Amino acid sequence: MAELASFQGRPCLSLYQPTHRRHPDNQQDPIRFRHLVKAMETSLRQQHAADAVQALVEPFEAVAQDHDFWNHTLDGLAVLSAPGLFRVFLLQRPVTELAVVADSFHT
Repeated sequence: MAELASFQGRPCLSLYQPTHRRHPDNQQDPIRFRHLVKAMETSLRQQHAADAVQALVEPFEAVAQDHDFWNHTLDGLAVLSAPGLFRVFLLQRPVTELAVVADSFHT
C-alpha cells in the first residue's frame, strides 16, 4: 500500500466492485466490471489521446476476459491502475461499486 500512497503517475484509475464467490451469482461480475471500465474509458477520452486511453484500458480488458479469474473471486474487487502500474486486489468483504479517474487513487 505504501507504493500506491506514494505513486506519482497520472491519471490514476480506481475500480471497486462487489463480486461473488460462487456460480451462478458470479456470472454477472465480469459484465459489471466491463461497464465500470467503459465508464472510466469515457472519462479518460475527454482529456487524453486515444492511444494513451487504450494503453490504460488494455490491462482491465485482459482481466475482463480471464474466465479463470472470475471463477475464483471473493466478496469484492479493487483494481488500481496508472501509467506503469496495475494492481488487482481480491477482497474478503463487499465494496460499493465505483469507477474513478483522478489525480490520485481512491483508497
